[in-house]
Amino acid sequence: MSNQRKVTVYLRSEFMGNVVGYEGLLVFHGLRPYAQHAAVPTMEMIPRGKRKPIVLRDSSVQPWMLIADGWDLPPMEPAFDDLPGGSDNLRCSRSRHLSHSPQWTCDADLHFAPLIASGAIKVVVDYRVAAGDEEDE
Repeated sequence: MSNQRKVTVYLRSEFMGNVVGYEGLLVFHGLRPYAQHAAVPTMEMIPRGKRKPIVLRDSSVQPWMLIADGWDLPPMEPAFDDLPGGSDNLRCSRSRHLSHSPQWTCDADLHFAPLIASGAIKVVVDYRVAAGDEEDE
């Protein structure tokens, strides 16, 4: 177990479509068949602080998964913005984008581009697919 690589995986949330990060020990990553898809980005990892592995995959038409080396990397922006009018016992907020909007992955791409270019994040594997990439192959 000690030779497994510490990684942070970023992928779209099934709940909102925003990009979220998970830290853990990498067991496997690659393309595997899933449901009607021939090749889906899939990874198996042991979440930080846990003992049992989990499987993460993005089976959407345009997958978005980024596996970065290390833990405690710069966090993503929050999915919700606070609204004025709350009180001590009540917090008002709204999501920054509509659920499963393509703007979530655009924001994530803008967030990661300078971090990757500067070397602050070392990419293990990049499964981000732009629209139309699969059709060109």
